[in-house]
Amino acid sequence: MSRHITFLSIPSHGHVIPTVGVVRELVQRGHMVTYVVPEDLAHLPREAGAEVITYDSPTGTNPPELPYTPDVLHRLTERAFAEGAAVMRALVPALDHRRPDVLVYDLMQYAAGRVAAHRWGLPAVQMFPIFASNAQVNPVQLFAEAAEGTTAGYDAAAPAGDIMGLIRDGVTALGGADVPAWQLLARIEPLNLAFFPKDFQIGHETFDDRYAFVGPCHRVRPAETGAWSPPADPAGPIVLISLGTTYDRHPDFFRACVEAFRDAPLHVVMTVGRLDRAELGPLPPNVEVHPWIAHPDVLAHAGVFLFQGGMTSIMESLAAGVPMVMVPHAGEARINVRRAVELGLGRRLDPGEVTAAALRDTVTEVAGDAAMRRAVAAMGAKVRSAGGAARAADELERFLDKS
Repeated sequence: MSRHITFLSIPSHGHVIPTVGVVRELVQRGHMVTYVVPEDLAHLPREAGAEVITYDSPTGTNPPELPYTPDVLHRLTERAFAEGAAVMRALVPALDHRRPDVLVYDLMQYAAGRVAAHRWGLPAVQMFPIFASNAQVNPVQLFAEAAEGTTAGYDAAAPAGDIMGLIRDGVTALGGADVPAWQLLARIEPLNLAFFPKDFQIGHETFDDRYAFVGPCHRVRPAETGAWSPPADPAGPIVLISLGTTYDRHPDFFRACVEAFRDAPLHVVMTVGRLDRAELGPLPPNVEVHPWIAHPDVLAHAGVFLFQGGMTSIMESLAAGVPMVMVPHAGEARINVRRAVELGLGRRLDPGEVTAAALRDTVTEVAGDAAMRRAVAAMGAKVRSAGGAARAADELERFLDKS
């Protein structure tokens, strides 16, 4: 039976791209998919066959502040509700006209997702492109610890600390005045899709069968990426280097990489995003630079991946069996990196530790670490066998059949 499924995400490649394979799979099965997303990311679900509802994001893709002090947590909550309000302005006329059978929302879009599901009496599914949460795994605490910040000194009576009051006001503004604030925060949906294998989840033993760890679903080549093939005669093993789509404007990092591997018996492939290539200076013959290319094309031939530590990139690296060197900037990435290091899948370098010598030594160490390569191969097998987009679509169809 054909169903109508509406997706809500946030203005982030790292949150939209993991869902695109699921959208494509659902459309191929004959379902109608609508996807609410800002215009600059609309091409991703649109190319997968979704009907797109765009909105103007008030927050954009600016990285979060660090560390996670009470004031910063307050501002992040304000951002979440500002984003939710913008989504609701686009969603209300669409859903009043044509209601979906299920609402599938990103965990960072919890405000609009949960209020909208309550308002229209819709079954809802939550998506986790980053670590899932439950009663035992608290995402705020994870973020605070990983960012090496603190929630110490939190005072609910202080303006900057009154998160629950802010949430109550935000829920009312979104049209959900009858939704208790605690329910908005603590709700666990009857189905939750996580885009990584269960063994990679922090506290995985505490998650029950409401959580489907379907693995990555994002084998997609965005329109802005180009095809890549390995050089006929590389200088040596291939190292892929990237800071992703949010932290790409760090010329000092990329210049350090150029110096680190200038005379090394390696072939380096760097994706620098929006960075002006001229900022890197003259490049040696063993270093090639691109704005964007499809990383899986390179990882199929790579020996090491040096990157920021985003979940999508970690899953791509593991699927290809490539050990990692990670330089995390964001709190979200620091959680991912901490887990990857804990599992023996890679090494961490703090941004402040990045020098040409440190990069060269760490990449060399990782490239020669046989135990790490075995751990990566074992986790990679779990990534590849998790089910991906087909399993995610199966889970959604089963959920709809029961709803």
